[in-house]
Amino acid sequence: MESSEEIQKIKILLVESDIKEVKEIIDTLNAYSLVRFEIENAKLLSEAFAKLETQTFDLILVNLSLPDSGGVYTLSKINAKVESIPSIVINGADDEDLALQSIRAGAEDYWIKGQPGAKMLARSIRARIEKVHFAQAKMNALQSGFHAFKMSALATMASDVSGGVEDSLSAVTDRLSVVETSMSEKEVDTVKALELLASAQSAASDLATIIKDLRSFSDVVQKDPEMRRTAPSPDLRFLIVEDEPEIAGIIMRRLEKLGFSKIDYAANGQDAYNLCLKGITEKLPHDVIISDWKVPRLSGLELLHKLRKNHQMKDIPFMMVTALDARDRVAEAVEERVSEYLVKPFKMEDFDRKIKNLLWWSKSK
Repeated sequence: MESSEEIQKIKILLVESDIKEVKEIIDTLNAYSLVRFEIENAKLLSEAFAKLETQTFDLILVNLSLPDSGGVYTLSKINAKVESIPSIVINGADDEDLALQSIRAGAEDYWIKGQPGAKMLARSIRARIEKVHFAQAKMNALQSGFHAFKMSALATMASDVSGGVEDSLSAVTDRLSVVETSMSEKEVDTVKALELLASAQSAASDLATIIKDLRSFSDVVQKDPEMRRTAPSPDLRFLIVEDEPEIAGIIMRRLEKLGFSKIDYAANGQDAYNLCLKGITEKLPHDVIISDWKVPRLSGLELLHKLRKNHQMKDIPFMMVTALDARDRVAEAVEERVSEYLVKPFKMEDFDRKIKNLLWWSKSK
C-alpha cells in the first residue's frame, strides 16, 4: 500500500531590501504546492549575516544591490561566510555579464525578477539543494570509505608488526634460556647475572603485552562490519528497465563485469514496479534501479514518482538513462529525487562512475 507523499520543507533566506519585491517572490514560491517554503527576509547584508549566525537555511536568494553592499562582491562575502549553503542571485535585469560573474563567484543560478513561472523557480531551488545534498552525501561516503580503508590498513600493519615483534621476542626468550642454563653450570657473578636476566625478562614481558594489544586491535577492526564497507557487495540486486534489448544487454554485461550477478530486467515501467513490489513481498528488495526515461506503460519518470511515494521503496537509488538532455527534463527528474542521470550515448567509464555514485547514495541513506 502506498503512503501519502510528505510535502518537502525548504527554508530560504531572502536577502532583498525592496518590500514589494519580497512580497512578489514569497507569493511566487507559495504558488508552488509541492513544496512548503519557509522564507526569512533580511533587508541588509549585515542583517543576513546575523540570521545566518542563529538559524539554518537550505538556500539563499540574494539581490546584489543592497543598501549596505553591492555587486558580485555581495555574493563573495556571503559565500565566504557560509560556502556550504547554495545561493541563487535575483536581479531585475537580464544582464548576461552579471549572470556570468555571479556563477563564477559561486552562485548556483541567476533568476530575473518578474520572470513568470513559480514552477521553474521552485524547481531551480530544489535542484540546487539536491545537488549540494548529493555532493555532501558522496563526500561523507568517501570519508567513511577512507576511514575504513585507513583502519583496515592499520589493522594489517598491526598484524604484521605484532608478528615481527613476536619472532624477535621468541629469539630473546630462547637466548635468555640458554644464558640461564649456562649460569647454572659455570662459576659467574650470579647476583649480577640474575639481575640482568630479570631486566631482560621484564622487557620481554612488555613486548608480549604490546603483541597482545596489537593483535586485539587487528581482530576488532577486521570484525567490525563498518570496516568492510570499502567494496560493494556482489549480493546487491539491480533492476534494469529498458525497452531496447540491446541497450539492456550492454548494461547487464557491464554490471556483471563490475562483479554484480543479481540482475532483474523489465521492458516497461509497470512490470518494473510490479517486480519491485514482489521483491519487497519476498524480502528480496532491489538495491539499485537503472531505468530509461522513455519506456512504455509507465515512463521512467512515472516509475520514479511511484517509487518515491511508497514508504518501503522511497530511498532506492535510481539512475535515469536517456537521450533527453534538456535542462527542464533534468529538473523534473531532480524534483522526483533521482539519484543519478546518465545521457545516451555514454562511455563505459562514465557508467562505472555513476554506479559508484549510486552506491555512495545508498550508503548515505
